Amino acid sequence: MMKVLWLASWFPNKYEPFLGDFIERHAHAVSNFVTIHVIHVVQLGAAATTTESVQEYTIGNASVSVYSFAYKPLGISIIDKIRYNILYQLFYKKVLQHYEQSFGKPTCLHIHVPMKAGLVGIQMASRWQIPYFVSEHASMYEVAAKDHFHTRSKFFQKNTATIFKHAKAVSNVSATLGKTIQQLFALPKIQVIHNCVDTSLFYYQPKTNTEFTFIHVSSFHEQKNIASMLQAFESLQQLHNGWKLIMVGPVNSTIMQLSSVQALGEKIEFVGEINYASVAIQLQKAHAFVTFGLHENFPCAIIEALCCGVPVIASNVGGVAEAINDSNGILVPTNQQHLLLQALQNMLLQYQQFNRAIIANEAAKKYSYAAIGQQFANWYQQYL
Repeated sequence: MMKVLWLASWFPNKYEPFLGDFIERHAHAVSNFVTIHVIHVVQLGAAATTTESVQEYTIGNASVSVYSFAYKPLGISIIDKIRYNILYQLFYKKVLQHYEQSFGKPTCLHIHVPMKAGLVGIQMASRWQIPYFVSEHASMYEVAAKDHFHTRSKFFQKNTATIFKHAKAVSNVSATLGKTIQQLFALPKIQVIHNCVDTSLFYYQPKTNTEFTFIHVSSFHEQKNIASMLQAFESLQQLHNGWKLIMVGPVNSTIMQLSSVQALGEKIEFVGEINYASVAIQLQKAHAFVTFGLHENFPCAIIEALCCGVPVIASNVGGVAEAINDSNGILVPTNQQHLLLQALQNMLLQYQQFNRAIIANEAAKKYSYAAIGQQFANWYQQYL
């Protein structure tokens, strides 16, 4: 039987519980078709203070091992950075040697996000004489990204290129970013396999509340363009009543001090950072999802909203247009606040044109665990 070892550069852990949770959902989906074991070694950077530990559990039928290694910084920046990276790789190799002793060699490796897990993965694939696959999830190839690939260190750029070059095959969660990566690294082909949704949680429910409810779910990071989005809602308040906005994500003082937050008053509600199942409940109560990101790859929150039958207003960045069309939402040009305001008005005035049950049904066909898991299994079979 095919046995695939996943090396995830991003994955939920005790320090960052939501990091790469979309990779965790991919693992759940794929485990229904292929035997997989996920390994993540926590990479908190040279300023981290950690102790050696391992957390082992299952997600679906996948076995997961999340390791942290003992590290205490010396307080000298450049030395700490070099020392941290050396210790990270040495520890990771020890973990993979332990895996080999326990389970034998895998059929292949699957690296999620090239750096840093790919640095060890490429060495172990050579030692074991097995192929490896790479899936990229980052949006740093978008021009608007502050951490754009070309702003990264030469070490980062060179090793990312090497990891891609020697891969058996490469996938991306969006065709848009996939094409950029293909051209940038002169790759023969990029397989597009989208993010997935647990449709046992995210599904259509008839609305019970009468007040029109907009909802935004995100990390509230810079790329999400929260301030500009809230300014559009502040303008909407001058034109229409009878609506409210739910904000789901980690609230911080910078956001709470925005003038538009004060201006919106009771129209805006911050519910904080909540778990996956609770996000589904919030989406099922909402009428429309809104996001106004400056750059994205293929946002999970958008397709989670669609699986709940919630139409989406989103900026046309990254792979967003691969999910949103006239039947399930409204696309807005990047960072055009006046056009976001217009889209919000249109959603209020023309909401009845959206068939929520059909939106949910179509999304579930594309993004369910069954659909995405089968695509990964077929991808492996194609090359192995």
